[in-house]
Amino acid sequence: KMKFKVHVADKTYEIEVGEGTQTVAWLGLMGCQLYGKEAYPKGNYVPTMVKTFIIKSVGNHTLRNEVTPHPQRRLKKAFKEGEEVYVTIKDRSKASTTQEKDWYERAFGKKRHTMKLKIECHQNPKLTTEAYTSIFVHFKYNMFEELQQEFPRQKPNETYKLEFQKTADDLVTEIVIEIPFGHISGF
Repeated sequence: KMKFKVHVADKTYEIEVGEGTQTVAWLGLMGCQLYGKEAYPKGNYVPTMVKTFIIKSVGNHTLRNEVTPHPQRRLKKAFKEGEEVYVTIKDRSKASTTQEKDWYERAFGKKRHTMKLKIECHQNPKLTTEAYTSIFVHFKYNMFEELQQEFPRQKPNETYKLEFQKTADDLVTEIVIEIPFGHISGF
């Protein structure tokens, strides 16, 4: 059974999650529920983000990198067994950050059933010429049937033809799109 140490404000809870098939957002809600029972004032608290930190030692320095997994990601894929997880709660006296608003939308709002697809094209500098103009990617996408009512404008079995956009590195181009969960094929 998986177990996590969940930090919410000034409290810490050990939460068992069985096989870890619940989502990151679920763990945030459980932490907030436990916190709401003993915090002052008591009540229902809402997570605005769930994150962890990867700590690495490099020479004499310790690096602490924040990792914020997608709120719909399964716990067993997002975190390691026993990892410490930090839940931030809504502070009504302050405006939410852009990152907190985005996380909340992905956890509980309109973006909760969407995925971000990033496709990169790395060009060989020896083969790149001045004649290079555009690179396209074609693929078929089929949204999961149970999401049809939530995203009615999405066509079933849609074919995409997208043009890569240049990045700061002229040899790398990329496409980033956000679409409802579904199957992708035909690259």
